[in-house]
Amino acid sequence: MTQKNYSLKALVILIIIPLSFLTGCDSHPINELAEDLADQVEEIEELDDEPEDEEEQQQEQEEEEEEEEEEETVYTGSMTATANGKEFQSSEYSEQFNGMPAAITKTDGIYMVYISGYDISLGLANTKAVVLWAVGEDFSTLKVGKTWDSPLVDFLHEGVIANYYEAEVTDDDDDDNPNLEEVDNIYLKITAINFENQKFSGEFSFAGKTEDGTSITVTDGQFTDYTFEYNEQ
Repeated sequence: MTQKNYSLKALVILIIIPLSFLTGCDSHPINELAEDLADQVEEIEELDDEPEDEEEQQQEQEEEEEEEEEEETVYTGSMTATANGKEFQSSEYSEQFNGMPAAITKTDGIYMVYISGYDISLGLANTKAVVLWAVGEDFSTLKVGKTWDSPLVDFLHEGVIANYYEAEVTDDDDDDNPNLEEVDNIYLKITAINFENQKFSGEFSFAGKTEDGTSITVTDGQFTDYTFEYNEQ
């Protein structure tokens, strides 16, 4: 279509040039014809400026959407560990996968800390996850050095629960995220925390068995520059 427009433009220009030399009178009919042809040249140029077809428009739109997605990508921190003898490396942009990876909630008398990491290096169908829940009684103690080393019995007293699971292990519809039923040892420590920027770091480890008897051992756990959501209730 563009090639056709160029051909029409060339033809019109060839007509206008000789007409401009035929008369010097502004009111001559030939001048009016030349003006009409000049207007046609402008219309053809406008057509040349339009996208060639819908496919090009769609491609431009897709490129713009990809750029917007890249701009919206948020760094939420990273988590590493050795889980049941396997290397665990969470996605550093887990907000896109499962929302905010951590949260701190303050209520009357207690506070709760939620931390999660998802390793999708083998694909979504083979997702591996680490999840920790910690409860504290005195919010003023939530600072660098805060440590939990006893299992959570209820949500009224200090303690921590955790679990590691793989997608193929959690096909049971009754409980897709079982916590440890038997805890041999569990440990969580805050090594850095900034409430203004809502980021914190820490280390953890735990071992035990799930309700179905599956043994879980997670060692050398670390979460770094984790973005957390802060709530007060």
